[in-house]
Amino acid sequence: MKTNPIYSQTSYNHLSKKNNIGLIVFGHGNVGTPFLQQFFQQKESLENHFSVSIQCIAIANSKKIAIQPIGIPSDWNSYLEDYGKSYDWNDVLEVMQNQPNKTWIFVDNTASADIASKYVQLANMGVHLVSSNKIFNTLELITYKHLREILKQNQLNYHYETNVGAALPILHTLKHLHLAGDEIQQIRCVCSGTLGFLFSEYSKKERKFTEILEEAISLGYTEPDCRLDLSGVDVARKLLILTRELGLEVSLQDIHVQNLVPESLQNVPYQNFIKAFTNVNSYIEKLTNTIEKEKVWRYVGEIYLKPTLQIKVGLVAVEKNSPLGNLQGTDNLFEIYSSTYPTKPLVIQGAGAGGIVTARGVFTDVIQVVSKVSE
Repeated sequence: MKTNPIYSQTSYNHLSKKNNIGLIVFGHGNVGTPFLQQFFQQKESLENHFSVSIQCIAIANSKKIAIQPIGIPSDWNSYLEDYGKSYDWNDVLEVMQNQPNKTWIFVDNTASADIASKYVQLANMGVHLVSSNKIFNTLELITYKHLREILKQNQLNYHYETNVGAALPILHTLKHLHLAGDEIQQIRCVCSGTLGFLFSEYSKKERKFTEILEEAISLGYTEPDCRLDLSGVDVARKLLILTRELGLEVSLQDIHVQNLVPESLQNVPYQNFIKAFTNVNSYIEKLTNTIEKEKVWRYVGEIYLKPTLQIKVGLVAVEKNSPLGNLQGTDNLFEIYSSTYPTKPLVIQGAGAGGIVTARGVFTDVIQVVSKVSE
């Protein structure tokens, strides 16, 4: 490891704390890499618009961390390679404690439960949070509510729009409808790009389900173990987040989830699952063998708030000419029925998957925080 250089840059010590912003960025993979690219491309524009200095002070993952107290340069990848060292959480705490003249924003682009577990500690330190990692927002209610109490007490921001629907403004829209007194009655959605792709292709009745699944795997649409997608758990987590945005105290156990993996293959080694694709075909065919002529199958998340709360995830036969029936590729679609939209729902549709799209949503969340703290 090379000796970490100190670059000759303008000192920002004369700026007020609110105009002197430091970013700690965790994750530089599928989402984190395009996020960092977008940040450095727009950094100067962001600084000029909000009259701030915003420096990326640390970049890390579970194995390696690079820290530069006055800002990592735009060739961050080379910098991380040359000057990164073994990851230690205490290094993150130390760099923030040594610069009390900064407003800190922690950006989590991982899928790590360990990193999510740091949010409460960070909030207690007065750090703003931006996260594409949905784990924290699906934890037990006591932990979920505890963080929000700390955020409120410390007047901190926590933005996580990308937890549901990548960069689509679904959480923002839902939250503001709710706060405006528009009573939400029902939400229906296709919010998994993977499952959206699988069933939009399967509804064409040209190929077996596993052929389409193999294509999705080759295109990088699925998790490394595609059973995580087929289980419906990711969709259930997104519905949990949506429901909690409405102030309802629900847990994952309250959601009925239809698993598309045959029970006999749910816990076997992944290679055994791949070898048994014929069983998957027969299972999906059994689930989908009865359908009306003008309908197609979609894997749908549904939240019904009246007369009693029901949350369910699974296969639904929808009209071919409906918004859900017309959905193609990896697009996501959300239908919101409310007192303002009782019969014709508010529809939000667009790209709901992909690192670049999600990174744009994360960067937008960062901009939201910068805008608020620089006022």
